[in-house]
Amino acid sequence: RRINAMTIRVYSDTVGSHALNLVRTERFAQAVRRWFADAGIDPSVIRVEGFGETDLFIATEDEVVERLNRRVELEVVYGE
Repeated sequence: RRINAMTIRVYSDTVGSHALNLVRTERFAQAVRRWFADAGIDPSVIRVEGFGETDLFIATEDEVVERLNRRVELEVVYGE
């Protein structure tokens, strides 16, 4: 099966400034894109989005639990 489309979404925690977290997630999303491209996925089908701290998985002030907010989500659409 062939991958028709892939979306990489990266999120951060609230440690650091909002602007810095947005930049970090965008850079990390690009790095994940490069990894998939190096693994043989056509880069033209890969879309990336960095969300910074805009969609927290767990709302918390605890820096230990904050790490759970740092995540990468993949959406993959396969074709024939």
